[in-house]
Amino acid sequence: MGECKQLVSDSKLGATLFQQAEESSKFCDVIIVYGQPGDMKQIWAHWCVLV
Repeated sequence: MGECKQLVSDSKLGATLFQQAEESSKFCDVIIVYGQPGDMKQIWAHWCVLV
């Protein structure tokens, strides 16, 4: 787990992960759904970043 935290602190890697989340990349392994019924939104993320 410490390895993930260390990797994400690298600004280039962090920027890449953020870009992948914005683009709903197939490399993202978690989908977070939020919002009110009828106005649901979703964001894709990396489990390593969330933890």
